[in-house]
Amino acid sequence: MAIYIKKVFQLMSMIFTIIVLLQLIMQHTLNNQILLGMMGVSFAASILKVIFFKGILFEFSIGRQMAYLLLVWGLVLVFNFTFNWHMTIMDMLVNLIMVFVIYLCLRLISYHFLKEDAKKLNQLLAEKRKSE
Repeated sequence: MAIYIKKVFQLMSMIFTIIVLLQLIMQHTLNNQILLGMMGVSFAASILKVIFFKGILFEFSIGRQMAYLLLVWGLVLVFNFTFNWHMTIMDMLVNLIMVFVIYLCLRLISYHFLKEDAKKLNQLLAEKRKSE
């Protein structure tokens, strides 16, 4: 259970950080209510990922990944009404694009870490073979 909690908070912090950075890059004003909503979306997206995908999201079919991303976008729309963000139709479409951009950022970050882990494992195996 502790592993799942750790995964949820790791993913939540990565998603939240990327969302905030994108908002700052687009020069949107952020207040406590907006940040709380973003944190809620990040937490909900992380919970859904841990529940529906037992492993690395990128190992599943592209259709399942797209369904997850559309579900996350649906969460953004629900939070829009919950937190009274007053998004226009254009804002909602931009948020769909942002969901995909965040997904790509997370995928690049994960790829980088997986690549480093594989390199370390290969070094350990090479050292073990030398010692035998």
